[in-house]
Amino acid sequence: MLDLDQVYDIAREVYEDLSFSDPRDEIIVDEDDGEITVKYISAALRIGGDEAYTFVTFDEEDFSTWGDDYVFVPGILRGIGYGRELVEQREELLRRVGCRTLEIVPVFRRKEYWRKLGYVEEGESGVFYKTL
Repeated sequence: MLDLDQVYDIAREVYEDLSFSDPRDEIIVDEDDGEITVKYISAALRIGGDEAYTFVTFDEEDFSTWGDDYVFVPGILRGIGYGRELVEQREELLRRVGCRTLEIVPVFRRKEYWRKLGYVEEGESGVFYKTL
C-alpha cells in the first residue's frame, strides 16, 4: 500500500510532464476514511478566477475508482487539447498507483467526448469505464 507521500511524488512526476506544467502548480493529496484524493491545479491555465484542474478519488486498498472524478478547463481555453492532456496524465497517475479500471460519471462533458478518449458506457447508465 502506498502512503500519501508516495502518491504525492507520483503525482508530481506525472503532472510535470504536462505541456503547460508550471512550478507554481498545486498538487493536493488527501486521505479520508480509506479513500485517497489527488487534486492538480494548474497555475498556467488561469483565467480570472477560473483555473484548469483535475481530481480523482480512489480506494487505498484496492485502488478502485468511482464517479468522484473531475476535469475542468476554463471555457476560453477549451478545444485546444488541455482537457485531453489532463485526462491522459490523470490516467497515468492512476496506472502508477495501481489502478486497473477507471470509472467516471461525466458531469458537464457530452458522452461522445469520453467515448473519443476510450471510455465505454455501461448500458445507458451514464457511468463510463476505461481499462488502464
